[in-house]
Order: sequence, then structure tokens, then C-alpha cells
Amino acid sequence: MCWNEEDSWRTCGCIIGLWIEPLICLIGIILNACCLLVFTSHRSHPLVPALIVLSTCDLLQLALSLFVLGIPTLHDFAKSEQFSVLAQIAYLSTGLLSPILLAVNCASIWTICYISVQRHRVGFCYELKKSAILRPLSSMYAPSRPFYPLAGIAVAALLFNGSKWAEYSWRWIRVNNNTRIFLLHEPSQLTNNETYARVVSC
Repeated sequence: MCWNEEDSWRTCGCIIGLWIEPLICLIGIILNACCLLVFTSHRSHPLVPALIVLSTCDLLQLALSLFVLGIPTLHDFAKSEQFSVLAQIAYLSTGLLSPILLAVNCASIWTICYISVQRHRVGFCYELKKSAILRPLSSMYAPSRPFYPLAGIAVAALLFNGSKWAEYSWRWIRVNNNTRIFLLHEPSQLTNNETYARVVSC
């Protein structure tokens, strides 16, 4: 498929989008699944709940990327029909799953920040800071309810990216001489709102 492209840049894009990126995603999914198996069987350390959430977010990022990024790329390079089944899957993937992909991406970053904060014990003593740097796993502050802040991170990430669904305007159209209906999305009026664009870009 990739070698039929006349433009060398599209050939490179095809190889990266259809071969390299899916391979990296699949390897990452397998490794994060292995991490989850290890973390769920060893829950004694206070860092484990955060690592479980982090691995889950990373696994979801990689799995969703196969749909949000991979399916539209496949539709492009496969030269599929404009309103084919593959095109319908691409529209659904980008319109429905891309906000979730952004949410788990934010949750992953914020969880890493949470882990960094938890690594430092309460206090400003030089010896404690030195201990946290040299022995990070032994220098953890363990909250009484570790899943509460992690659940808060997940909820905040969804709320922060929830408006992305409103950026799409969905409608049904009839194709193939009115023999089939096709669901597509277009940019909504919200995307042209200056106030919204200013807030999102901050």
C-alpha cells in the first residue's frame, strides 16, 4: 500500500502511520498490561495506587490512538471511498474518542505530577530531600485514602476536556442515491467562538 504513493513524503507518512505507530502502540499496550498485573498483585507500597492509575491511563492512550489516529490514516492511504464503512468508523473514532484520548493524556500527566509530590515527605529538611532523591521508593508520603485524589484527577481531566465533544456538530446524510445513511461531524459554532478559543488556548 505505502509503496504505491508517488510522493516520497506520503510514503514516509504511510510507513510511520500504518506500521511504526501501531507497532509502538501495541508494544506499549502489552507492557502496560504487564505493569498492571504486577502492580495489582503487590499493593503494599503507597506508590502502587498511583502507578495503577498511571498504567491504566497510558494503556488507554495507546489503545485509543489506534482508533483516533490509525483509522483515519488507514482511510487516507487505502484510498477508500468517501462514505465507506471505514470512513464511518473514522468519523466515529475522531468525534467520539478523541476527547477521551485528550482526557486520559491529561490524567496521565497530572498523575505523574501527583507521584512527584508524594515522593517528598512533609518538611523542608535537607536530609529528607536528599533521601527522597537517593531513595525515592522509601521517601513517600502515604495519604490515608490514596484513591480519592486519583479519582479527583480523573474527574478533573474529563471535565477539562468535556467541551471537546461540543466542538463537533453531528448530522445524518443520505449517500449512494439515498440507499444508505452516513453519520458525519463538522466543526460546531463553538469552535468559532472567540472567547472559547481564547480560554482553550490558555
